[in-house]
Amino acid sequence: MKSTKSYLRNYLWALASAAVLFLNACSKTKEQEPEVSPEKQYALRDLRYFVSGSTQVDTTTLNLQDTTLLNPGSALMTATFASDLSSLVKTSRFEISNAGALPDGINYKHFQVNLPSVLNPDNSLTYTTFKAPFTTTVAQLPYKTGTSETLTVHVPARSRIVVNRTILAENISCSFTATIEEKTTGQTYPIEGTWKGLLRYDNLSTKLTEQPL
Repeated sequence: MKSTKSYLRNYLWALASAAVLFLNACSKTKEQEPEVSPEKQYALRDLRYFVSGSTQVDTTTLNLQDTTLLNPGSALMTATFASDLSSLVKTSRFEISNAGALPDGINYKHFQVNLPSVLNPDNSLTYTTFKAPFTTTVAQLPYKTGTSETLTVHVPARSRIVVNRTILAENISCSFTATIEEKTTGQTYPIEGTWKGLLRYDNLSTKLTEQPL
């Protein structure tokens, strides 16, 4: 009888010890799991562009694709020509001068901003009505002209008309300042640098040249 009681006592003791060891192991496992910090979210505030009295617009004349209208017949031909400006792009790049003072891991392309589009005579800037990504590499955005041009061309008999078009690209480099805010804590960081890109296209010009067939 004593042997049976001793056996049960030893069995229960072993079972209790195993339970304690199991609970300790689970507790240690939980303690060893690394905590995952939530990804920080940032916002760009109060973006401002600045030009000085010495700021100048860099203009470049671009040759657009030529179009040829043929008339192999013996009578005057009237043709309609619509200009295609779909190949035009607006370039934009933000160069940050104090990047070393800003937090790591900021995804600048998530910031959507208005870009300069016109430098006015009083050195003020007019901005795009659409927003574009704040990119630190050169971005090429579809250029929204808002205008189109349709020409009616008279092509003489047995001749061709070559339609040559040019347009003026206006580029600029100006300084900017803004504030980056960490959304959770509200902590802010000043950011500054230079914006370089295309303001606008202007002075679309069309030249017609007649050539015999």
